[in-house]
Parts: sequence; structure tokens; C-alpha cells
Amino acid sequence: MEERGGGFSLSMPADLYVGLTLGDRRAAADVAWVTMVQALGDERFIAAGSPGLEKILTAVTTLDPEFRGAYLVASGFLSSDATRHEALDTILSRGERAIPNDFALPMSRGFAAYFGAYDLTAAARHFRTAANMSGSPAYLRSFAEHLDHASSDCQQLQSFLSELSNTVSAPTPSTRAVLISCIAREIERAAAVHRLRTGEDLGLEALIERGALKPPLAPPGECWHLDGKATLAPCGMDSAP
Repeated sequence: MEERGGGFSLSMPADLYVGLTLGDRRAAADVAWVTMVQALGDERFIAAGSPGLEKILTAVTTLDPEFRGAYLVASGFLSSDATRHEALDTILSRGERAIPNDFALPMSRGFAAYFGAYDLTAAARHFRTAANMSGSPAYLRSFAEHLDHASSDCQQLQSFLSELSNTVSAPTPSTRAVLISCIAREIERAAAVHRLRTGEDLGLEALIERGALKPPLAPPGECWHLDGKATLAPCGMDSAP
């Protein structure tokens, strides 16, 4: 669907709105906002995934960085959209700078980091920032502590990734690196425990067949292999028996 609302393109840069209002930036933000609201009232626009929404919200918040409602709309519509996470985080970070005492902005960045990027470390950091602000809900500190623990706990990290696999495209590189390191340690630990208990030095498939290890998660197209050390490689490569 074309990125349009109220007759104007949602991709119009902020400067063009300024031209329409003869240099009045706040009035330009209002024009962009009304254009966006009209687009959101179109069922076809919503059904198409609100194309261009991040662009017009960028224009609104660039023209009027203290336009709080624009940040809340951005968070509400885009937090779980992995393809637009970077744009959303840029918008929300602009809000944090412009309205530094509003806990809703770092809180929104926390939800976006969790649902849109699967970045537990960033989500915990944003929730902690919000929790330290006046008027913030008490549960934010618990969220931050829970995510701090989850980001270093292999089983919880794998569980979260499995639960969110249908809502996000992939974890961020930093979370992926932590997850892979965790899984590798779990595989190697299972092999070492079985070796100490039975004297057998088994490969990955045998450990799984014996019930000594649950099938480990792996990125699409990659498989775990165990030959002393647990490593990821393209599926189909030979592994230890």
C-alpha cells in the first residue's frame, strides 16, 4: 500500500512540512500529526502494516521533540516490529533527550528492545533507567533484575528465545553471542558429566539419544557439533559419533 495519509505522503521530510506552514515548526509538526492520524483511521493502512509510520513519526518528533503523544504512538504501534526497531529506538531516544524526566520514554525503549530486538541487556538497562525516575511503576525494577538474571542464565535465555521466536526475526548480535556461548557450555558440561559418570566419551547425537542432553537450539541453517569443544557449523557437516 502506498505510504499516504490525508493526501500527503507519509515519507515527506520534515522540511517540506515546515514550508507548508511558512516556517512554523510546531505547526508543521501538527500538520504531520494530523496526516498520520488520518492514515491510522484507514483500515487498509493498518491491515498493510502501517507502511511509512516510522517516517512520519520521525518528522513529527524532529519538528517538535517535546510532542509526547508521538512517542507513545510510536511505541504502541512499532515495539514488536523487528524490521523497524532501529527507527523506533532513534525516535524514542530523541524523546528521552527532549523530555528527560518522563519515565514512559525509557520504559518504551525497554519494551521495544525486548519485543523488537530481543536484546535483554538493553531492555534491562532501559527499564532500570525508567525505574529510577519519579512516578515510575514499581514493577520496572523487577523487570530489570529479571532480565539481568535471564541474560546470564543459559536455560532462561534459551527459553525466552524459544518463546519469542514467532514474534522477532532474530536476537541482536550481542544477545546471540551470549546465547551461543551459553549453549556451547551446556553441551560441553553434559558431555563432561556423562564421561565422569560412565567413562564414555560420547558425541552430540549419542548424548541426546541417551537423555543426557536436550536438543540444543541453533540458528537456521546451522547445527551444533561436538568434538571436544561444542561448535556451530553449517548443517550437514560430519560430527563426532
